[in-house]
Amino acid sequence: MRPAPERSEARELGLLGLCQLGLAAVFGAVSWPFFPTERGMAGHDYGYFLPQLLDGFLWYRANGPWEVPWFSPSFCGGVPALANPQNLFYSVPQALSLGVAPIRAAWLTGVLFAWLGFLGSYLLLRRAFGAGRAPSALGGGLFMLNGFFLHRMLIGHLSFHAFMLSPLLGFFLLRPWEGKRLRFALDAVAAGLLLAYWLYSGMVHLALPAVAGVLAVGLSRSMRGPGLGPMLSKLFLAGAWAAVVSSAKLLPALAFVELFPRGDYPLPGVRSLLEQLLFLGRALFAGGVAGLAERVVVGAQFRVEPQELEYGVSAVPLLLLSAAAVLGLRRRLGLAAPSGAPRRRPLRGAHLAALVALLCLPLLLNHHSPGWNAFLKSVPFLGASANFLRWYCLYLLPLSVGAALSLERVPELKRFALPLCALGLAAAAVQTVLYDRSYYREQPYETKRLTEAHSRFRQGMVPGIDYVVARVGPDGVAMSVANRNEALIASGSQLNCYEPMFGYRLEKLPLRTLEPGQVRELSSGAFNLKNPACYVYPKENGCSPGDHFTSAQRDELERFVQRKPFAFRVPVRQRVANWASLLGLVFSLGFLGYCGASEARRRLGGR
Repeated sequence: MRPAPERSEARELGLLGLCQLGLAAVFGAVSWPFFPTERGMAGHDYGYFLPQLLDGFLWYRANGPWEVPWFSPSFCGGVPALANPQNLFYSVPQALSLGVAPIRAAWLTGVLFAWLGFLGSYLLLRRAFGAGRAPSALGGGLFMLNGFFLHRMLIGHLSFHAFMLSPLLGFFLLRPWEGKRLRFALDAVAAGLLLAYWLYSGMVHLALPAVAGVLAVGLSRSMRGPGLGPMLSKLFLAGAWAAVVSSAKLLPALAFVELFPRGDYPLPGVRSLLEQLLFLGRALFAGGVAGLAERVVVGAQFRVEPQELEYGVSAVPLLLLSAAAVLGLRRRLGLAAPSGAPRRRPLRGAHLAALVALLCLPLLLNHHSPGWNAFLKSVPFLGASANFLRWYCLYLLPLSVGAALSLERVPELKRFALPLCALGLAAAAVQTVLYDRSYYREQPYETKRLTEAHSRFRQGMVPGIDYVVARVGPDGVAMSVANRNEALIASGSQLNCYEPMFGYRLEKLPLRTLEPGQVRELSSGAFNLKNPACYVYPKENGCSPGDHFTSAQRDELERFVQRKPFAFRVPVRQRVANWASLLGLVFSLGFLGYCGASEARRRLGGR
C-alpha cells in the first residue's frame, strides 16, 4: 500500500481543490446571469444551437440512443444532420439536454469545460514540465478564465466548448512515456479520442489553431528539454486514430461541404503590423477593443462583432513574462547571479525558429492586402473561413503556460511562488468579474418558448413536421429574427432558416419549389420537402442537391417527417467508415478500461 501523504502535502492538495472550486464558482457566477438574462434573453447564436439541441432531443425520444441522426426535417425544409460540420448530436451539451433545458445544458457545459481547462493545464504543467503545484494552479486558472471561451459561450458559440480540451490534449502528447509502450499507446489513443470529440461536437473552426497552440507549447519545452520526436509521433498516431473513430461523420461532412463551398466571403484583417500588435496586445491583456477594431480592422463584409475580439487572459501573463525577461537579461549582463540557479541546457535554435514562425501565423493570416487575401482564399480548408481573427486563440495556452513557467523557472520569482500565484489568480478573477459585458446583456434571443417546449416534450409525444413556414414582415419580405429556427416547436420547418452551411444570407440554399405550406402537398410529382440525402450523396440517390421527395417516395417522406430513419443509398466508403468508427470507438473504450485496471492494480500493489 502507498504511504499516506504528509500533512503538508495533504494541505496543499486541499488548497488546490479549493482553488479549482473557487475559480469554477467565479466562472459559473459570472456566466449564470446570461443563461438567460433577467429579461429571458441569451446570445444571438443560441438561436442556432438551442433549437438544434431540441431537435436532437426529439430524435433521441423518437428513436433511442442507437439510431444515427443522418437528417433533420426541422430546418430549411429538410437538411443533413450528421453531415453538418456544426451538428453536435454526439456531444456533452446534447447529452445534458436530455435531462435539463437546453439553455441550462449550455451553462453546465461552460462550467464543466472551464473546469476541464483548468485540470488539463494543471496536468500539462505538472507532468510534462515538472512545475510545482502553485505555478501549475496559476496556469490552470489563467486558461480557465480566458475571455475567448467565456464570451463565446455567452454569445452562443456552443460548438467551441471543446476548445477547453486543448491543454488535456497537450498533456497526453507531451507527458514523458519513460520507455513504457503501454503508456505511449494510451497517450496516443486518448489524444485521438479528444481530436475525434472535436469533430463530433462541431469544433471544426478551431481545430487547427487549437492544435497549433499545443504545438507551440511543445516547441517551448523542446528548446531546453526532451526533443520533439515523441510528441510528433503521438500527434501523428492520434490524428490517424481520430480519423478512424470520426470517419462516419467526417466523410459525409466533407461531401456536404464540397457541394456547398463557402469561399466567397472576403477576409477582414489589419494593414499595419504595428496596429495589429497593439490591437492584439490589448485584446489579450486588457480587452474592450471593439472601438479600436472599428478603426484598424478593414475588409469585412459583415460587422466584426465584439465576441470576435475577446481573448483576454488578464494582465497577469504580461507582468510575469515581462518580469522573467528583465530578470533573465540582468543575469546575462552579470548584474545578478543567484546562487543555486539551475544549469541550462543549450538552446535548440531550430526549435526556437519554428516556435517564432508558429506564433507569427495568426499575425500573418490577419494581415490585410488584396493579393494576400486572394491567396488565402485559394488554400483548401482555409479558404472557407469568413475571418481569421479567431486564430488569435492560439496564444491562450502558450501564455498561460508561459506565465506559470516564469513563476517556476526564474529563481527570484520562484521564492514567492505561492503568494504570487494567489495574487495572480485573484487579479485574473477580479478582472473577469469587473469586465464590462453590457453587449451580452442586450442580446435578442428569447429562450422561454423553447424551454417550455422542451419541458412539454419530455412528458408528451414527439411532434413531427407538417408544414414549411416562413417569417415575413408586413412588406412580405422574409425576416431574419433570432428565434426563427424554433418553428419545429409547432411542427414547422423554417424556410428562412438560420443555417451557415447555405451562407449567412442563405445565398446558397437551393429553394427550387419549396414554399410555405403543407409538406405533403404534391406539385409536379414532388412533395413540398427536400430529400436531404441529395445534399450529401446525390449521385448514389439519383438526384441533385436541393431535390424534393418525389411522389414515389411517400413512405420515405412519412418516416422523415416523423423523425424516423428512412432508406437512402450511401457509397461503399461510407459503409466502411461506419464500421470503422464503431469498432474504433469500442476498441478505444476497451483499451482505456484495460489501462485503467492495470494502473489500479499497480497502485494497490498487485502485479
